[in-house]
Amino acid sequence: MSTRTSNRESPSPPAGHGSQQHTSDTGITVRPVILSKPPPKHGLAEPTRLLADALRVLSAQLEKSGSRQTTKTYVLTSTIENVVSTLKKAIEKLDQEASKITSATKETSAKSPHDERVTQLNINDLSMTITAKLDEMTKTITETHQAICKLTETTNDTNQEVAKATRTWAQVAADAKAGPNSSLEKIQQRKQEQRMEWANTQITLTLSQANQEVRAQIAEEPHAKITETLQQAIRDSELGDEAPTIQGIRKLKSNDIRITCVTPEAAAKLRQSVDWNRAYSGLSTKKPKYGIVVHGVPTKDFDPTNEESRATVEKQNAKDGMKIVGIHPLRRKPGKETRPHQSIIIFMDDVKAANQSIAHGIYINYGHYMAEKYTPHLKVLQCYNCQKFGHVASKCKATERCGMCGGPHKADQCNKSNMKCANCDSNHSAWHLECPKRNEETKTVAEAKHKTSPYFDE
Repeated sequence: MSTRTSNRESPSPPAGHGSQQHTSDTGITVRPVILSKPPPKHGLAEPTRLLADALRVLSAQLEKSGSRQTTKTYVLTSTIENVVSTLKKAIEKLDQEASKITSATKETSAKSPHDERVTQLNINDLSMTITAKLDEMTKTITETHQAICKLTETTNDTNQEVAKATRTWAQVAADAKAGPNSSLEKIQQRKQEQRMEWANTQITLTLSQANQEVRAQIAEEPHAKITETLQQAIRDSELGDEAPTIQGIRKLKSNDIRITCVTPEAAAKLRQSVDWNRAYSGLSTKKPKYGIVVHGVPTKDFDPTNEESRATVEKQNAKDGMKIVGIHPLRRKPGKETRPHQSIIIFMDDVKAANQSIAHGIYINYGHYMAEKYTPHLKVLQCYNCQKFGHVASKCKATERCGMCGGPHKADQCNKSNMKCANCDSNHSAWHLECPKRNEETKTVAEAKHKTSPYFDE
């Protein structure tokens, strides 16, 4: 049979023949390296056999897992079985079409050249059809191979989880010892992040400069009235059309007012651009205070309760831009005897000045002292209602317990002579400095303080 040139492009040989590779219209290439030997008729028989073998291996692996198989594993297994079955049927159909081509070629030899040309075109059409189906099956093989890899990973992960589940008692005990601390640290870190995010959307308005009449007015007015008055002050500001709308307010125990905005950007606009004095005389934005602690200050040379002391410290540290808003002794309650040295807390409204003092120290009466960040939340707190640690009595909802005997009554009503700690059951009071539970709390606070940055966030 003579060969004539067709207007159509000759089809590429299927994947797996010889040393060539077949690239389909979809851009997926099947390289012959995946085949153990050339297939007898076309490029689908050997990949299909490989898929079937892989499925049998996976099935055996899944049988070992037993009930540990997941729903996802069953779905992938079923999908691969369907693909293998479909490929087998496609191979049978392609074999039938290939037989048609062979028969048509034999019949052409007995016909005229014109019929031979027509038959050749028909053969090319059939070849293109076969090539298109080969492309489709090649894509299916590639996707199925990816599914097998994914299924293998899933099975391996399941086996690893089972291996982790079957641990020794020593491993369980070790995890029980280390786990809670790690989990507690993560919870505390997340809570701290949430508090910071929440704080960025809040504005606190203080009445520290307002007179008693204004304070009484705000105490009596309903929330709706205060909200409308504050909203009017926002409208009168320079924000104009960009003025945020507040949904309501919250009255604090300190007689301050707190506004919560939808976004941190809206809160920043209200802090910077609104004159709250227009709403209520003396009302202003409460600025955050940054406290530093100075230890070892001579008691006889410095009185933190004296107003002149504040001016003296500001003058001696003027180059750092320090503006002091308050000075207090660290120990508010005076002791039975006057100590030669004291620790004081200095509050500033500028975070940079506070960090500068922590980094380089501070001058007090021409004496140079080192300072540290004031962290009242990182200290040992004990509740004098339930005697537990970590909170104060004003926020306690637990049952009352005596600090002397651990009974359900107040300590000043106790008539028992024998002491019993409400925390460790030892023969001492609940607030004894050598209590084991208190020592544990002190160690926990010290570790948390060590992990905290020594500087304020700017």
